[in-house]
Amino acid sequence: MPSLWAIVQYWHSQEDFGVPDIARPHCFACERPIPFDESHSLAARWNRSTPYLDRAHLVDRIHNGLDGPQNLMPMCRWPCHKLMPQFYGTEPAGSRPIDWVLNGGWRQYLAFREDGTPYLDLPPACRGAGQIVTIDGPTGP
Repeated sequence: MPSLWAIVQYWHSQEDFGVPDIARPHCFACERPIPFDESHSLAARWNRSTPYLDRAHLVDRIHNGLDGPQNLMPMCRWPCHKLMPQFYGTEPAGSRPIDWVLNGGWRQYLAFREDGTPYLDLPPACRGAGQIVTIDGPTGP
């Protein structure tokens, strides 16, 4: 599987996607910044982000998703990667995996209770749906 840096370089070269700031490691879905050492090269910054970022498959391997950079995105482990719905590679425009990323990952499910408490209103397709999910993570069935 390619390194995080190779994945970033691939997506940075795509005109219709484009990564706004490759100097600062971040989740491609929610844009959460990842700590890094400014003295490191760009490649080292991204490749040393693996404690925080996963190489997430857009189309899962079980559905014949590839291990190449065109099917991988740097995503924060929680909540983006853990909550990303399964995609089969046959979705229509507007509901493709790349659309999920471009729409902000988990942020598109952010809702607020009457008392102002934030929670994630997950659709059935999301991993973790059916659980009580707060911003900090799942809390039970």
